[in-house]
Amino acid sequence: MVKSSVTKGDSYASTAAFYQIINVGKNSAIFPVVSSLIISGFFFLMLKKSRADKMTLLDFGMLLYCMLLANVYMTLLSKDFIVMLLIIPFVFLASRGVIGLILWSLLVLAYAYYFRVYYVLILFLFWGLYIFFARVKKPLTIIFMIFLFLFFLSVAFKAGLGVDLDNYRNMVNDVRSEASSFKVNTMIVSYIPGGGLIIGWLNVFVVWLCMMIPIPLILTFSPFYLIIAFFISMLFYRVWKAIAVELKNKNNLLMKSMLCFILAFTTIQSVFEPDYGSYVRHLSPLYPLFFYVLFVARRQNNPKQVMDNLNESISRI
Repeated sequence: MVKSSVTKGDSYASTAAFYQIINVGKNSAIFPVVSSLIISGFFFLMLKKSRADKMTLLDFGMLLYCMLLANVYMTLLSKDFIVMLLIIPFVFLASRGVIGLILWSLLVLAYAYYFRVYYVLILFLFWGLYIFFARVKKPLTIIFMIFLFLFFLSVAFKAGLGVDLDNYRNMVNDVRSEASSFKVNTMIVSYIPGGGLIIGWLNVFVVWLCMMIPIPLILTFSPFYLIIAFFISMLFYRVWKAIAVELKNKNNLLMKSMLCFILAFTTIQSVFEPDYGSYVRHLSPLYPLFFYVLFVARRQNNPKQVMDNLNESISRI
C-alpha cells in the first residue's frame, strides 16, 4: 500500500493519510460498522440534547431519511466523515460561548489548511453571522446580510483571482457535461446568462436559494428527485422557523451557533457545489444539527413549555 501523508491543500492525499493513520483500509469490514455507530450516536445525542419528547410522522420520516443518507455517505472512506468528526466537538464547545468557538475555529483552520481551503470562508461567514445575530430581529435581515456577503466575495474573487464568483462550479460542470455518464438533470447551473462580477454574484445567490428549495429537482418531475427536494425543503423550512424563534428569544447559544454554521456552510457551498448529488452528500455531516434546532425551536415556541422551563428555573433558585 502506498503511504500517503497529510499534505497542505491536497484533500485527496490528506484524506488517504487520515485513514492510514487510524489504520483503516478500503476493504475494511470494521469501519462501516464503527462509523455507522458514531453517526447514529450523533443523531441520538442531538435528539437527547434537544429534549425531543414528541415526534410527528413527518419528523420521523425526515429523521429516517437523514440517518439513511448519512450512513450511506459517511460509512465510506470520505472527507464527509472527517467533517462530522469536526462538528461533534463543535456541539460541546459552542455552548461555552466565544472561548469554546475560538478553540473550535482552530480545528476548522487546521482542516482548511490540509483538506478544503474554502472552510476559511465558511469560518469567516460563521463569525460574521454569529456577531451580528444579536443585533438582528428578522430572518429577512439575515438573507440580506448573506446577499451582501456574496457581493463582497464576488468583488474579492474578481480582484484577487480574476474570476467570477461562480467560475469554479462552471469549470467543473463544463468538464462533467462532456461525460455521458454524468446526469445533467442534477447539475447546478447558472440561472442568469452571461458573466461578470454582478452576474456571477446574482447566480450564486439564486443557487443558494435553490439549495434550500431545490426548484430544479422539482421540475424534473422524477419521483426520486421529488422526494429529495421535499425533504431538503422541509429541513430548511424548519431551519428558518428556528431562526425566527432564536432571533426573538436570543437565549440559546448552541442553537444560535448551529444556525450560523448551517447558513455559512450552505452559502459557501453555493459558490462551489457542482450538482445536487454532491450537495446532499456534503450536507450529510450537518444533518444531526437540523434536528437539534428543529426540536429546540419547537419547544421554545410552545407557551406551555416556556412556562414549564420558567417554573423549573425558579424552583432551582
